[in-house]
Amino acid sequence: MCVRRGAGGWRPQLAALLLTWLLVTDSTSRACAPGRGHYRRRAPRKVTPLVYKQYVPNVSEQTLGASGLPEGAIAQHDPRFRGLVPNYSEDILFKDEEGTGADRLMSPVSHPPRRLC
Repeated sequence: MCVRRGAGGWRPQLAALLLTWLLVTDSTSRACAPGRGHYRRRAPRKVTPLVYKQYVPNVSEQTLGASGLPEGAIAQHDPRFRGLVPNYSEDILFKDEEGTGADRLMSPVSHPPRRLC
């Protein structure tokens, strides 16, 4: 007596298994892998708040490495005064003893151009 298997038998299952194997091992299916090579991502650095009197970089403001060459003081009547930018950061405490808001004015930060890879 002949026992008949399901409608398709084992061939559709084998075809599905073969198709799955081809998709997994095909080089185009691995194109979305993270970057070149297979390396582990670095753990993010632990961010800690600054303590009182701590600088970034951790050197005094007046050193050459922290702020560059001094250009001199900028008075309110100086034409360079218009180029200053107000800083409204909540993380910085400004004294503002005069109440004019001039303590918040800082020279603009110039970032080096970023390369897009």
